[in-house]
Amino acid sequence: MGKNVSSFNLFEQNGSFRFEQLSEEAKVKAIENIREGMYEGKYGAYDIAEWAVDDDYLFEPTHKELEEVFGSKYNSDLKDHPMIGNKREEISYVAKDDRNYYLHCAGALDVNHEEMFFSWLGFSLFWYDTSYEFLNKGTYTTIEFEFLSDAEDFTPRQMELWEKEADDATHRWETHMSQVLDRITESIESEYEDAGIEQRIDMLDILFDPKGNPLG
Repeated sequence: MGKNVSSFNLFEQNGSFRFEQLSEEAKVKAIENIREGMYEGKYGAYDIAEWAVDDDYLFEPTHKELEEVFGSKYNSDLKDHPMIGNKREEISYVAKDDRNYYLHCAGALDVNHEEMFFSWLGFSLFWYDTSYEFLNKGTYTTIEFEFLSDAEDFTPRQMELWEKEADDATHRWETHMSQVLDRITESIESEYEDAGIEQRIDMLDILFDPKGNPLG
């Protein structure tokens, strides 16, 4: 306890305070000051956009989605890897608060289990006769499908079913990309919320004057 008191007195004598030593009013001011600095790129904020996409599971559907399709033990088939991995290459985006928002990430998408991927997209038949390609165009990275086998070997009804499933899968993928962009945006916004800023203050060991102004 004596050591803590000495430490507190040392900072107080120097006019330097840790965040937890500030008054409640000064804490509010300190958070506002750090947030403003982050908007200017200070306190490591220039890394936030890159950090937000630095996640192995960035493109993975939610646990609820995967569980609904494959059951609660789906992860055993994936062997603790994401179904859709993240190669962290050529990811660019603009959040939805901008009218020109988009997410392009074709170079980063890495499907680790194609059978599960097709099932999650909604293919029930002929997925093994189907190829796909990710393309950066429009608002979101799109997925395009091609039927690889000779269509004449299948009935018109079968081809009609494939076309419907491919169309539905295209729309499902677009919805998924929209959700991924939402996740990225939420991750960034959380860094600017009070709790995220307090964590940043602690991580960077930022000191303040008695009024909550950062020192240094």
